[in-house]
Order: sequence, then C-alpha cells, then structure tokens
Amino acid sequence: MSGQSTPGKIEVGASDAEGDLRYWKAREAVRQGEARLTAQAAIRTAMEARATAITGWAAASLLVVTAAGFAAPSWPSRGGAALTAFVLLAAAGLCIYAVRPRDWGITGYDPQIIMGDPLGTELEVVESIADGISPSIQANNRRLNSMGKLLRWAGWLLIAAPFPGTAVYAAWRAFT
Repeated sequence: MSGQSTPGKIEVGASDAEGDLRYWKAREAVRQGEARLTAQAAIRTAMEARATAITGWAAASLLVVTAAGFAAPSWPSRGGAALTAFVLLAAAGLCIYAVRPRDWGITGYDPQIIMGDPLGTELEVVESIADGISPSIQANNRRLNSMGKLLRWAGWLLIAAPFPGTAVYAAWRAFT
C-alpha cells in the first residue's frame, strides 16, 4: 500500500483515477471553516474585552483629569487637563467605535437553506456549504483587522494621554 486507495474503499464522490477526493475535501473544508469561524469569534470576544478595559481606564482617568481641571487655579493647568481629557475621550471613542454592532459570520447554517437547496447529491450540498463559509471568514478577517487597528490606536492614546497636557503646562511654566 503505497498511499493509493483500494478500489471500492473510497467514499462517494471521490475519484480514484484522478486522485480527487471531492467528498472528503468538502467535509474537511466545512470542518476547517467552522473551526476558523469559532476561532474568530474567540478573538473577537478577546478584543471586545480589551476595548471594554481601555474604555474603563479612559473613563476613570477622564473623571480624574476633569476634576483636576476644574480645581486648577490657572489657565495652563486647565488647558493641559482639557487636552489630556480630549485624548482620553478619543481613546474611549475609538473603542466604542471598534465594538459597534456589525454583521458577523457565525458557524452553522439555517436549516431552511439546506432543506431548500435544489442540489441533487450530498456531495454537492456539502460543497455548497463549504463555499458559503469562506465569504464569512473573509468578512470576519476584515472586521477583526479593523478592530485591531482601532484598539491599537486607542491603547496608544491611553498611554500617551498624560503627555500632551503635561507638555502644555511645562511649556507655559518655561516661558513665563
């Protein structure tokens, strides 16, 4: 047995002569596609948790900075606090935008779609399901990439938020 199939031992839809295992490929494509969609959902959940954390830190920091700005005795202190508050607000806004509700490809098919499918064989139906999963995977990838970019920007803004306000205050102190 050097890797060749024995006639009569292959699954329906496989072509031993051409080496084409269509039925196995279709089933495996569905299995791999559903595994990919499940992994994407887990990544999305992790990104949503990260966005929630950044938003929480930005909101708490925003409250502190706003209170400090109102209590500040001079314009530069208030200006610095306002600039820092703006950066924190931008970080929170990016997170909120990143997790906004959008279409998302999920595992599984509506049973009515499968039952109403006019295809004649199990092989054709499984191939059709496999073909239908790929667009969802690609759309989810685009959404995850977009979400990742927004969250990276939000994270950097959160980290950088104190610096613009401090620079305003330091510049005012240096020139007065």
